[in-house]
Amino acid sequence: MTTDTKREELREKIEVAEARQQAREATLADRAREAAGTAKDFAKEHPITAVVGGVAAGLLIGSMFKGGRSVGKKVGRRAGGVASTARSVGMAFARDALIAAGTAALSGRDKLEDIGDSAADTARGLRRSAGYTAGTTADTARSLTRRASRSATRAVRDARNRIGK
Repeated sequence: MTTDTKREELREKIEVAEARQQAREATLADRAREAAGTAKDFAKEHPITAVVGGVAAGLLIGSMFKGGRSVGKKVGRRAGGVASTARSVGMAFARDALIAAGTAALSGRDKLEDIGDSAADTARGLRRSAGYTAGTTADTARSLTRRASRSATRAVRDARNRIGK
């Protein structure tokens, strides 16, 4: 296998790896966007479910804290206030959930882009290094070939001189 063949094979492998990495980046970014869109669509299509989920989460979290229990008892006594509070809490929770989902999707996409950029930079560095190493190896091989040729030419010349021709 010649140096040029090895160099070409290495270049092909690097190009395939870069293409595979770009495809992964695109797929993961699409998934993150799709997840954020799905969360937003669900909250828009099912606002009551989002409100109920927000209330349930608020009550669950509130029950974990001492002050939340006494507030929950007071709210329970005032049924009219509960509906208003539940609506407010649910809407706030849904809004915050949408914002958090959008922020998480953007953050995830940014991190994936950073990882992809890092992998691409590493692949480019490896390609440069491989090209340099292949070039240096080829130069060394040419130099050794020239030296061997000169040595062979001298040996033949010396042999002719000894024979007398």
